[in-house]
Amino acid sequence: MIKYVEILFRHRLRFLILLLILPAELSIGAAVLYPHNSAVSSLWVDTPTYFSVSPSATGWSQYLTPAQNTVDALNQMVKTDAFYKSLKTELDDKHAFKNAGERDATMTSLSTDLRIATAGSHLVTIIHTCVRTAICISVLTATVHIYRTWFAGQQRAQAAVAIDFYTRQLTAQQSKLSAAQK
Repeated sequence: MIKYVEILFRHRLRFLILLLILPAELSIGAAVLYPHNSAVSSLWVDTPTYFSVSPSATGWSQYLTPAQNTVDALNQMVKTDAFYKSLKTELDDKHAFKNAGERDATMTSLSTDLRIATAGSHLVTIIHTCVRTAICISVLTATVHIYRTWFAGQQRAQAAVAIDFYTRQLTAQQSKLSAAQK
């Protein structure tokens, strides 16, 4: 053991270069060669209560906060092929990419570069890291737009089911009333 300590002190300059200076130079070089930008978007989420019968939205856990339920829904939505197709179409329509290579790189790294997390009981934070700031902002804007469209569709479907249920109940009761009046 003493021999190793003696070698360490005898060659301390070499070990200093290996342990401190070389990693610092490599991290600076990586930051210069592979720049990245990130954009952050925050969403405020309320509990959607439409009918007094159901205190929560369809598919939401009553034991989770609205932000946790939204993060769960967003994470599931982001993992679908339909989301990738919608995002690609929306970004192409906005001309967000300079070339096809940039589009392909962004779309392939989307699963690791797009992070969704809760920042409170009602606050959801979406972070996207990419090469250009304009792409980051476009991806976040398109993601929020796709989520809002999807959620509005869910609300319409839930309302249609409730209206259909109450309409059937009403027609059944009206027929019973007309039968009772005869």
